[in-house]
Amino acid sequence: MSDVGRENGPWEGKRIEIGRYQKPIKTCGLCEHWFQKDNLTGVTTRKAILQKQAEWGLTSSERKLREFKPSRLYEMVQVCIWCAHVLNPGDGDEDEGDITGYSGGAMGR
Repeated sequence: MSDVGRENGPWEGKRIEIGRYQKPIKTCGLCEHWFQKDNLTGVTTRKAILQKQAEWGLTSSERKLREFKPSRLYEMVQVCIWCAHVLNPGDGDEDEGDITGYSGGAMGR
């Protein structure tokens, strides 16, 4: 059947095409999941990612660490917030319950 001249209804102009996004998407440098670019808030070097992957036993990362030039190893790579925490877990001195970083002082009584 041909769709020529057929009425498509009032929703035709409001249809969203599947697979298209309003904002550009990119993969996380470590976990390689797809995110909107705005949600890739962490930044690290490619070397840190390759070292973590080598620590997990990925042999191709060990090879890349040896073969990549320093300019490639120290490129900045965007990562998701979860992977940013995996790569830089912190020293553990902060109070886990207080996300503001406020230590108290005279006003905290």
